[in-house]
Amino acid sequence: MSVAFLFPGQGSQRPGMLHDLPDHPVVRDMITQATEVLGRDVLDLDTPEALGSTVATQLALLVVGATAARVLVEEGGAPDFVAGHSVGAFAAAVAASALAYPDALRLVDLRACAMQQAYPAGYAMGVVAGLDERTVSRLAAESGTPNAPVHSANVNAPLQVCVAGADEALDRVLDLAGEHGAHRVRRLAVPTPSHTPLMAPVAAKLERASLPFPWSRPPYHT
Repeated sequence: MSVAFLFPGQGSQRPGMLHDLPDHPVVRDMITQATEVLGRDVLDLDTPEALGSTVATQLALLVVGATAARVLVEEGGAPDFVAGHSVGAFAAAVAASALAYPDALRLVDLRACAMQQAYPAGYAMGVVAGLDERTVSRLAAESGTPNAPVHSANVNAPLQVCVAGADEALDRVLDLAGEHGAHRVRRLAVPTPSHTPLMAPVAAKLERASLPFPWSRPPYHT
């Protein structure tokens, strides 16, 4: 039987997630390392107020994911495969020994700060269940404007598609999706237009910033 570690992205955060990690020497070490690298108390990142920030959310998800994985490995539960969605890819890279934990912290901090600075307010993500990507993309094209863009984003499954963009345009897409027979529509706890063309400048900045960091060939499948 193969073992896989899966690391979710932004939207899966919850208050207290860091404090719910087990009382384990690895946890204490990982929290201490993160606090030293970031220059802030990492245990302050998981309050309801803090998790309203993209920066706090992405850092908390990285710390929780990387730490939980390391605890499992320490206790004899090494994975055969690792995979991560969005910011979860950084925790997966740490778990796979492809990227050092301190470097992942620095890159996620840069990534999250750039995303938050680019879109400090007025943007969000939502999800549509029950319609295919082509239909959701068409509804997004009908709903967006130059001043309020919106795009289809992640295709989580054949009939589950994320949408991201300006608040008013996103609301129009979700309303139209409901009218077109979607089983469920809802906003996600993601205050940026992630995984859309609107993030291209942030992606380019992150790519440039990541070049000096050493990456290793992982011993696990990714």
